[in-house]
Amino acid sequence: MRSINWTVLGIALVGCGQTADPAEQTTTEPPAEVEPVVLLEPAQQLVRASMAIRGTRPDPGDVLAVDADPELLSTYVDQYMETEEYLATIRDMHAELLRMRAAVVLLPPEAALEGERGIDIHRAIVEEPLQLISHIVSNDLPYTDIVTADYSMTSRLGAPLWGADFDPSGADWQVVRYGDDRPAGGILSSNGMWVRHNSNGSNYHRARANTISRALLCNDFLDNDVPITGSVDLSDDAAVAHAVENQAECVSCHQSLDPLAAHMWGFHKDLNFFLVQNAFQAGCNVGLGSVCYPIQVYQARTADDWLEKGLRAPGYFGSDSGDVGDLGAHLAGDSRFSMCTARRFYGYLTQTEADTVPLEIVAALEETLVSSGFDAKALTKAIVMSEPFLAQSGGERPEDIVGIQVVRPEQFSRSVAAATGFTWVMNADEDRCESRGRGCWGDTDILADDAWGYRTIYGGIDGNRVTQPTHTMAPAKALVHQALAAEAANFLVDTDFGSPNPRLLTISAANTEESTVRNQLVDLHLALFGEIVGSDSAEVDASYALFSAALATRDPAAAWRTTATGLLQDPSFIFY
Repeated sequence: MRSINWTVLGIALVGCGQTADPAEQTTTEPPAEVEPVVLLEPAQQLVRASMAIRGTRPDPGDVLAVDADPELLSTYVDQYMETEEYLATIRDMHAELLRMRAAVVLLPPEAALEGERGIDIHRAIVEEPLQLISHIVSNDLPYTDIVTADYSMTSRLGAPLWGADFDPSGADWQVVRYGDDRPAGGILSSNGMWVRHNSNGSNYHRARANTISRALLCNDFLDNDVPITGSVDLSDDAAVAHAVENQAECVSCHQSLDPLAAHMWGFHKDLNFFLVQNAFQAGCNVGLGSVCYPIQVYQARTADDWLEKGLRAPGYFGSDSGDVGDLGAHLAGDSRFSMCTARRFYGYLTQTEADTVPLEIVAALEETLVSSGFDAKALTKAIVMSEPFLAQSGGERPEDIVGIQVVRPEQFSRSVAAATGFTWVMNADEDRCESRGRGCWGDTDILADDAWGYRTIYGGIDGNRVTQPTHTMAPAKALVHQALAAEAANFLVDTDFGSPNPRLLTISAANTEESTVRNQLVDLHLALFGEIVGSDSAEVDASYALFSAALATRDPAAAWRTTATGLLQDPSFIFY
């Protein structure tokens, strides 16, 4: 709070014809001394940047290089943004933003998809808009293309789903343009986007419109403070239609929401099982309960059905508009889009609530984004190279310092896989599905799935019931972490010992000489934590004590399993 100089105020009042009593005059206290910002050590700056950008720890050589020359941090940040791991982070970010990976999107594995795994069909749907976004970022195209691009992406299973061409010898995901006269709107014209986000009953695309407004403009209509009288019979479609046009508290939102929703007509409003089974079987000689592929998601002849329903015409917050292509153009030119993009990127990469990001930070990042031609990589770099991101303490407002972060489920999966080669995969329904003769969900990365995995338990979201991530080390999360650490440690020991190209354990399993073990622990601290420590350091002392205690009752390989498990559970591996 700004302090008031009552002496100056008294003088001002005198100037206005009032008398100031000197006895009542006070002076302000001198401002509290601002603690200087203390940055992380260069090696830890690199660890934080690498984890945020890629979800993996930096290579030991990178850590040593930045420790010797901190100016190299910028170079490594540029390199990390050219990796597939960065694109995976971009997809993870937008999956959370758009709530795409909800484990409720599944079409039957029959006809053109007969025998396919459920998880692959699911990914062909929900990953489509995410792959489009990462394609735009990967190719250094303007970020605004996510709402204006005249193409989409499809996969091997997406092709029969939607009726698109696919080159089997090409990439896993390929650029595609649909021949159904849909307007160009990037993710706004995406099949996967609107299969994931249905608009049931008489909602008339309003939920879809709010998804766009919430995610891309940081304007959630559900957050509006609108008094509800309870006088409208929500079971009566006619009463609801009358209220949204005439009742003041309803009009306050719907006069903006409904014109946004009107852009969505043309995309079928509800592609759940029943409508797939009944609305898209024309010309298909199949029985009830089956699905006709490809699914016709967009029908140009229904694009003006808002008129038939007596709804508001397409519009953009008071401006005239037409189809989804016009909507994308409006979004791309709206300063709220660039401001929201800056908020969303900063919030995700710093694990900060987007709504709480200080305005001065948002404004500076928006300037970077706009002046760079909407370069997502430039925005990312501005965030991870900023003082609030690289600081560990101090500053005028300590709450603006990003501070320590905890690994997300996707980050932890990638970190463990990069360090040990282990990915925690299971197929929980294999036996049951085989006995029924039906397709299964399939092999699941436990930390990247909600149908059978632990992504939500580990702090992620399912995009449906859990829509906000958890950035604390809750008890359930700790249990998942403990189990994965043990599995990964076992895999590491089993594969490294005796391998001509070990990942981490370069020591011989039979060599338990203290100095050799300590040197191996130095390497592990560097690889797993980004820590540069000596063999006689307190950190290595603690790790060696764990190894020695295990060795007292077990063979050397078992002692290394225990030690590796402990290191993978260490806070230095969990937090960054």
